[in-house]
Amino acid sequence: MNNRDRTLGGDRAHGGAGPIGLAIATLALAALGLAGAGASRAYAEEPAALLSSRANTPEIPTTVLEALDSAGDSPGVLEARAAYDKARVEAAAAGYRGDVSFSARPSWETSWVWGDAQDPYHEVTGTLETTVPTGLNDADHTRLRQALSRSAAAEAELREAVLEAVVTTYSVYAEAYLARAELAVLEDEAEAARLRSDAIEGRYARGEVSLLEVLSEREELRNAEQALDTGVMNAELALLDLIIESGAEIPSPSRPGALLDESPQLRSPLEFVSELKLPEHDTVLARIDHSHPRIVRQQALLEVAEAESSPRREPLLSSVSIGYSGQDGHGGAVSYSFRAPAVTLSYTPPRFELGSDPGASDSRRDRDDYETVSLSAVFSVSLGREREYAAETALAAASIEERRLAALHHTLVSEITAAERAVSNAESRHQLALQELERSEAAYAAAAARSTLGTAQPGEPESAAAALSRSRFAVTEREVSLALEKLRYLAAAHLPQSLPQRLQNTLFNEHNGGFR
Repeated sequence: MNNRDRTLGGDRAHGGAGPIGLAIATLALAALGLAGAGASRAYAEEPAALLSSRANTPEIPTTVLEALDSAGDSPGVLEARAAYDKARVEAAAAGYRGDVSFSARPSWETSWVWGDAQDPYHEVTGTLETTVPTGLNDADHTRLRQALSRSAAAEAELREAVLEAVVTTYSVYAEAYLARAELAVLEDEAEAARLRSDAIEGRYARGEVSLLEVLSEREELRNAEQALDTGVMNAELALLDLIIESGAEIPSPSRPGALLDESPQLRSPLEFVSELKLPEHDTVLARIDHSHPRIVRQQALLEVAEAESSPRREPLLSSVSIGYSGQDGHGGAVSYSFRAPAVTLSYTPPRFELGSDPGASDSRRDRDDYETVSLSAVFSVSLGREREYAAETALAAASIEERRLAALHHTLVSEITAAERAVSNAESRHQLALQELERSEAAYAAAAARSTLGTAQPGEPESAAAALSRSRFAVTEREVSLALEKLRYLAAAHLPQSLPQRLQNTLFNEHNGGFR
């Protein structure tokens, strides 16, 4: 977009490029045409699968609404959408209690009397255990709140990226349309300059004017012709920008300079301007704190910092368990953990013995006849200032985010007010262009009348007609500039509901974050 020395809001330079720059640009476009011809030959040899994929490539948009429909697939929006999807997955993962786990701990023990390994004793035991998570601890809840806040921030960034893409796409489409529309004006100006040059040459041959006047007219003719050549290249470059922005396939012109002739005509970018609804400026400023994505994002960052600074209460009672053991070593236990909320169930079947236990005693055999119930608990206390230092650091970070939130409000008020003034200035420039058009129409009518009476200077009617074409183009240019400033205002204030309903349905669907 920045490869042309003109903007929608300012005056266009005519003939500003020098001969060297003109030659370089001509060679570049010629190379593009030759490369396109080579690509055409390669295209015919590509496999059917690739041809099928290219068949699904969008065509060059011919209306501004078609171009804006593709704004939701711009690189900035795709990146923001990927970040939003990632944040949603992370929030879902943060709220997940955990998987149910199963474990088995088999054990094989062999023993014998020292010096006599002929009669070993074997004992096989095992424990089956399952753990079922039941909830989140205090630290998990903090991470969940932070993940949800980051998801809200990512959603706000996505919504902001969509509106920014609308402004960028409209600007690119308007540039392409105006650059091509200006060619007719440049042709009229070049033709008028040629007629004036021919007339002054004839008068010089009759000795009526000086050589200085002839040279001056020749210079004006060269400038007009160079402006036309530059305009053609600018129009091709602007069309290429539109093709790239919309994701359409870059065509392969049959010859250098044929891109404009072989591409479809673009319709006016003003077709939906009447549907833009700008609310009262004071109303917009009053609702900044509630709906603007940048406020929502900064508020989410503040909530993340505040969640980090909130004190985390670790339970004094870490876990409690109750167990049972019966004859032959079988038994089971149930335990509950408060630090990582989960229930654990375990079972140990009777042990399997093979051989005579050389270490068995009467007391052990007596214990095997017992049935036992046990109750245990674990208490944990942390000593030190680690948690205190972490909380102080988090509080400092939260204070910074809070100050940024307060400063952001003032920044947004300034930016939105500046955008509103830009709309007012664009309206003023549009009115001035309309006044200039009235003067050009009057001058053209006077020149046509003098031409009818035979008192007009050679080339005067054509010059007046070219000036009238330039004034009409300036009015269109100012209207497009006004529409672009309105879109910028809607983007600065984040008012997607002021867009045409079709764009709202296409760009701000559930996949792009929806409305607040």
